[in-house]
Amino acid sequence: MGTLLWKYADTIQTRLKVVCLPADASVEVSAESDSRGGVLWLRSWPALGVGCENDSCNLVAEQLGRDWKLTLRAHDHSVPAEVTLTLTLAWPGNQTQHLIVPFPATGAVFLDPEGRRMQPHQRIDVNDLLGSRLRLLPGQHRRHWHVCLLLRDSAQGRPLLTRTLEYGVSEEIRLFDYIRPIQEMLACTESLDATVTIECQELNTSVASIQVGRYTAKLLCDLETGAVCFPHAERISEGGIETLGIFTVPISHPDVAPEQLKQARSEDSYLRRWWFNPGSRDPGPWFIFPDSTSRSAFRPFIWAIGQPYGQPQPELSGLSLALSLVTTEERYAALSAVAEHLYRSGETPRA
Repeated sequence: MGTLLWKYADTIQTRLKVVCLPADASVEVSAESDSRGGVLWLRSWPALGVGCENDSCNLVAEQLGRDWKLTLRAHDHSVPAEVTLTLTLAWPGNQTQHLIVPFPATGAVFLDPEGRRMQPHQRIDVNDLLGSRLRLLPGQHRRHWHVCLLLRDSAQGRPLLTRTLEYGVSEEIRLFDYIRPIQEMLACTESLDATVTIECQELNTSVASIQVGRYTAKLLCDLETGAVCFPHAERISEGGIETLGIFTVPISHPDVAPEQLKQARSEDSYLRRWWFNPGSRDPGPWFIFPDSTSRSAFRPFIWAIGQPYGQPQPELSGLSLALSLVTTEERYAALSAVAEHLYRSGETPRA
C-alpha cells in the first residue's frame, strides 16, 4: 500500500492511497444471493481484516486462503437503504482502505411507507401506494426488469388488461407513480373486487408481486353483538383504526342523510368494531361504507334487517321494491327493469 500523487507545475494537486494487488485479484458476487443479502468474494486480496461501515446489515468476514468471503444480510425484515456498501480493509503498517462495493442482494422488494418489507402477494388499496417503494436489485441473470400491471376482475380472476414497463438492472421506483395508471385500469371494470397486480418479472419469470384493489379488508356482521368488525387476520394500516369513519344509510331511502356508527372503546384504546344495533333500525337493506378520507378502506356491504316476527311485510313497488332487494344481482336486475319501464312509458319515477 502506498500513496499516489498527482502534480501540476511541481504542486501536489491530488493525494490518493493505492493498493497494489495481485494480477488475479477480483471482486465477485456469489450466485447464492437473494433479496435479503448474499456473499461477496474478494479473490486474492491479502488484507489483514475486513469490516463494514453500514449499519443496515450484518457482515460475517471469513479468510479462506488468499480469499475473503463476506456474508452480508439485511437486518430483520428490512433491506438496506443503500445500493452500495463501504468496506474497511486493514493492511500491514496499521493502514486502512475504504472500498465501495455493490450490496450483493438480488431480486425485487416492495417496501411500505415505513420502509418495511411487504409480504409476498400482499393486498393493499390504492391509497397505500403513497410513500411505498419498489426496489429492483440486480436479478439472478443480470437482465433488465419488466414490471407488469395486470387487471383482474377478482383476486384470482383471469387478466383482463396488461401494461408492461421496462426498467434497468437496478432501480428504485416510487409506487406513487403507479396510482394514476392503476386507477385508470380499475375504471375499466365495474367489479368492486377488481385488483391490479404489480408483478416484477425477470426473463418472463415472476419474482415478486403485490395486489392493489379498491379496498383492503372485508368487515364482518356480528349478529350476537349487533356490531360490524374487522377479522383479526386482516391487516390494518397504522393509525387506521382511530381515524376510520363508518357510515350507514337505508338503501330504500337514499335521501336520508348517512349516519356515522359509533366505535367501541376499551378504556383508552379503540377496538376493531363499530355498533350497528340492527334491533333499533327499520327493516330492509342497510348500506355500510367507509368514510372516503379514512386511511383504512374496506369493502362496502349490505346488512339486511328482516321484518319482526308476526308483523306484516310492507307492500313495496317500483324503485322502493328494487332498492330493498338484498343481493346486488337482484337489485341490478330490478332497477334495470324499472328504468326500462320508465323509459318506455315516460312516467315520472316514484319511490
